[in-house]
Amino acid sequence: MKKILIVDDCKTIQATLAHHCRNWGYEAVGVLDGKTALAHLALDNAPRFAIVDWMMPGLTGPELIRQFRKTDPRRETYILMLTAKTGRHVLETAFQCGADDYLSKPVNQDELYRRIREGFNILDRQLAVESTVAKFVGS
Repeated sequence: MKKILIVDDCKTIQATLAHHCRNWGYEAVGVLDGKTALAHLALDNAPRFAIVDWMMPGLTGPELIRQFRKTDPRRETYILMLTAKTGRHVLETAFQCGADDYLSKPVNQDELYRRIREGFNILDRQLAVESTVAKFVGS
């Protein structure tokens, strides 16, 4: 089962997102802060997909993503940034810090499903290419 890490300091939002993810057939793991999220993402069996809220105490979403991308830039993890913030600069900041996708709050359930599905499709294609390259190089 594909695993999704949900990082949001609001337990209600986290529970709602986890509920949707489970209904769509994913395993959902929730954490309340960026430091705990970094620890989860560093595990050998870490989720390959993370939904990260922008505003959190301690590490903000952009800070979390920057730190994660610095520690292991080769690790294939798809990160979807969520925020209630608006404006072009917000979108630019999300992508500059290393987010793969961005979604505004309040989250539309259908749009979230499409973004998660497409994120996993991208990850699966990356793994297939890496596997093919490894076989080619190894022969």
